[in-house]
Amino acid sequence: MGNFVKLFIATAVVAPAKFGLVRHIKVLYRLLDPVRSSAEHTTSAQAEVRRHCLAAFTISLVAIVYGVFGLQYEATGRIHLASSLADSPFIFIHQICPRSVWRQMEFAVGWMDSATTLLLLTVLMTNAPVREQFRYYLSVTAGQQHQHPLLTIGGRPLSGEETGRLLSVRRRVMVGNAAVLLYFNALVNGYFLGNVWLNGVYQRSITSLLYWLLFFPLFIGYLLYGNKRERERGSF
Repeated sequence: MGNFVKLFIATAVVAPAKFGLVRHIKVLYRLLDPVRSSAEHTTSAQAEVRRHCLAAFTISLVAIVYGVFGLQYEATGRIHLASSLADSPFIFIHQICPRSVWRQMEFAVGWMDSATTLLLLTVLMTNAPVREQFRYYLSVTAGQQHQHPLLTIGGRPLSGEETGRLLSVRRRVMVGNAAVLLYFNALVNGYFLGNVWLNGVYQRSITSLLYWLLFFPLFIGYLLYGNKRERERGSF
């Protein structure tokens, strides 16, 4: 367990420094955008996306494993079996909500949302988010005869009217994405961390502090991101 704690601390220090937290968030946010510029269609750009998806997957997995076993170990000094964890107040699922909704939160966050998000990040690491024939590109070359760039899909430029309408929808979609990823994320994390404070079973340690102030907020952000990413498929 001591080696896992060291790995946990090392990940907390290295991951933000390696990828740059702001850049990390920007890359994931851009994945929600159905329109790309021609410059983004490069091998290096796609490799960067995979690196950031791998970072998100790793952070989420560490948040789940440490949230279940690590927090329990900090509080009791030993790792419990699944039967004991079900009634433990120390695992992260039980610390972020009142006892009356433990079972619902175990299913919603512990199983359904967590599994969906990890699966989504795996897919994004191994496949293009949108097939190339369905990807929109904002092309300056295609719009040289007009006063503004045109959207192209499958290499075919759309008309100025089509471009204008699609970009209008795009702006509304991206504003909604930003609202979810920033404001709603802050509200959800505030609610969960408030329950952690009220339940009062958290440990006053460096690893616990790193977990609740870094790993857990990022993990919840990825859960919301995963839900938004799935809904975005049909919004454009």
